[in-house]
Amino acid sequence: MPIAVHDICPCGCGQVSRPLIPGATKHRLKAEVNFICQSCHTQKPESQLEIDHIYPWAKGGPNIESNWQVLCKTCNLKKAGPDRRVPHRGMQLTLARGLV
Repeated sequence: MPIAVHDICPCGCGQVSRPLIPGATKHRLKAEVNFICQSCHTQKPESQLEIDHIYPWAKGGPNIESNWQVLCKTCNLKKAGPDRRVPHRGMQLTLARGLV
């Protein structure tokens, strides 16, 4: 089931920048895998784990549990490429001004 709550773009345009996964859902997903990163298979403190979209949401991937995986921050950053975040023009201008 898709999560309907989203972050709004920080530039103030009102566009959705990324989906939010509720904290209780994040905790449940991390607990289901015993707080183990699904990439490096290392058990980590909950605060070091993130919920990642397997097929990136920014590239059209669905915001559903079957497209989520638990990764540690290190593995999630390794997965991220230069196009991880695909902002629209207004957001690029906001980021360029250092407002975020």
